Amino acid sequence: MNIKGLCNAEISNAPTSVSLDFSHILWTLEQNYISSCGIEGGEQQPGNVLEYIGLEPESEYKDVPIVLISNTGEMETVNVSFTTTALELTTKSSKPVSGTTAILLAETNMSDAEVNCGFEYKRNDAPADMEGTKVFCPVASGQMAGRLKNLKDDVYYKYRAFYQSAAGNMYYGDWQYIFTGDVAVEFDPILYTYGATVVKENEATISGYALAGSEDFTEQGFEYWAESRVDVQGDNVQGTKVAPRRMPAALNEHFFVQASGIALRVTLTNLDAGTVYKYRVYGKVGDQYYYGSEQAFTTTGTYTPPTYTITFVNWDGATLQSSQVTEGEMPEYTGATPERPEDEQNTYSFKGWSPAIVTATADATYTASYAATPKSQGIDNVQRDDVQCTKVLRDGQIVILRGEKVYDMTGQEVR
Repeated sequence: MNIKGLCNAEISNAPTSVSLDFSHILWTLEQNYISSCGIEGGEQQPGNVLEYIGLEPESEYKDVPIVLISNTGEMETVNVSFTTTALELTTKSSKPVSGTTAILLAETNMSDAEVNCGFEYKRNDAPADMEGTKVFCPVASGQMAGRLKNLKDDVYYKYRAFYQSAAGNMYYGDWQYIFTGDVAVEFDPILYTYGATVVKENEATISGYALAGSEDFTEQGFEYWAESRVDVQGDNVQGTKVAPRRMPAALNEHFFVQASGIALRVTLTNLDAGTVYKYRVYGKVGDQYYYGSEQAFTTTGTYTPPTYTITFVNWDGATLQSSQVTEGEMPEYTGATPERPEDEQNTYSFKGWSPAIVTATADATYTASYAATPKSQGIDNVQRDDVQCTKVLRDGQIVILRGEKVYDMTGQEVR
């Protein structure tokens, strides 16, 4: 056997499912780790936690064979025993939202992972032995909800929650009744956000639940954003380095991806490694947005910030310095103080960079700026044709009056 120690999984029981956590199991070869697990003969799930659904409530399962596969392809089969708990399935009163639509509700203790559950409905005057129509609805934090449309406002209907095990056995809640003929209320949407699954370095699958209220959604899906970096190459500082994006977004820049149906599920791709992402379900009615609760996941691996070309140029565009700077760091000019030659009118002194230097978020160019100091005026410049000047004699000296200023015969301003 290639596994160290006992092979007992950490078990979390539910009435129709069980969560088996193998994260504490070590392989004899310590560089190996569990990369996937699954029921023998079934599909493998990525990671070291297996959610086994579709079980019979209040039933004992003995020596269920679980296949564990390491990152190098090593395979071991371990046997796990567990007992499921009692199922709670309570059909709640419906909420009519229009003359043709009603929201169906139920409470349960099934796991959010369960998929074989929903509502059965039929006309109240249908024969007792007539099977109703079944619609599947997900579980969200102990709640089940569905939206039944195209009802007739002069007909009574009845419905009940159900669960169907993988073996085909049916479990039901009690019947409740629907009548939409006297609807005079409005309901807001119901939205839930589930935890992420299949989280890798650059992708994650997220899911949720979006049930419209009195009005249909005009748009629905997920909002998501990168919140922090947890493993940055070169720093290994938890969540402190302001690092960039491989995909669309800087930190805390929000994006939307649309999804259809009541049970929503999308796979976000091209994500950054070593990054905490947050997300939530949203639904839009007109200009109004409705949201589910926030959830988070952390992509695996190490985040490697990119670098950007930062260039410093002189007043005439000549390059003074060009270098690569890691995003989030402050560019620094390390060359000699920039200079600009004097011209006929002015001398120049360096005063800084334009625009002001900021932390690197993209390629950038900074241009040297200068303060200009006028040279002493010559007499020819004072006595220009386009300026009214007057020569006068003051204190035995000839001076030139030009507006409110006074110049001597060399062009120097004396007052």
